Amino acid sequence: MSLNLRPISKILCIITFWIGGSVLCFSSIDGEVHTSITPFFNFVIAQDKSNIESGFELKMKNEFLVRIVGRVPLVEDSKPQFSQIDRHANTWRIGLSIFKEWYLHPKINPLNSIRLGFEGYWGHSKFKYFPNGGEVEGSENHHSISAGVNLVWFYQPNKPNSYQIAPQLRVHYTRDWEASEKIGIVILGEGDSPSTVIDKIIAPPKAIPNLSVRLAVPCYFGTEFPIAFGPSVGLVTTGSDRDWSPEGVTTRSRFEFWIYWFPVIKKPTNVRLGLAPFLDSRIGGDDKLDKNIYGVLLQLRIGITLLEY
Repeated sequence: MSLNLRPISKILCIITFWIGGSVLCFSSIDGEVHTSITPFFNFVIAQDKSNIESGFELKMKNEFLVRIVGRVPLVEDSKPQFSQIDRHANTWRIGLSIFKEWYLHPKINPLNSIRLGFEGYWGHSKFKYFPNGGEVEGSENHHSISAGVNLVWFYQPNKPNSYQIAPQLRVHYTRDWEASEKIGIVILGEGDSPSTVIDKIIAPPKAIPNLSVRLAVPCYFGTEFPIAFGPSVGLVTTGSDRDWSPEGVTTRSRFEFWIYWFPVIKKPTNVRLGLAPFLDSRIGGDDKLDKNIYGVLLQLRIGITLLEY
């Protein structure tokens, strides 16, 4: 995997670290804080995806949370190798998320809550290709979209250094436009000159609709033992190229069992190193992937979300 950072990734990195320690609060005349603005950032580096996500969170007194972010692939070659159940995208995105949080026992335990969230992402890309491998360049402009619903239950006993659990369900629809793969075009040499091969994209871009469902139950054991476990199961269905329905082509299941180590936890930022054996199986339809894919995933995540996927 190439580590050639995209220019926009560098800009987001600079902005993220520049605002990293800032918190803005808006108070009423009585001095009570009604709205706070804090930076949000999330770095993910893994063999199947690498993203940087940066923006702001607006937290309101009525327990609403609004998150505005920009997200781009961190490296040039950042395409997932398995069924896609995360928010990875191959080009830049702008996202808006709205969450509502309910505290189940605010007076007894303020650390016990349920959060319901809705999110949407949009991006625009221009794709260039050479139809039939010729010299005349073609181009297309397309808009990519995704939307999702998240439900999370956060629970932690109301005492220092206690464990935390966060069962969560996520449903996500994606229709991302991607460039077709490059293929080798043989250029015949003239006279005694040898033939050469030039890699070109000869097919127009494609958009595969995708619907994923993930259920995960991460559990963190506290600062005295900074380890977490996160079993996760997912189901992914995909539709036909340039269609809108995420059904009819293939269905895959995904199981992961994450083991996380937190070498740095300094609120609001944490560093999370993860390792997970996984099994990705095709249970319906057909695709270019193997019927069963298994192995180990490795992940480095830096952000302000402790147990959210």
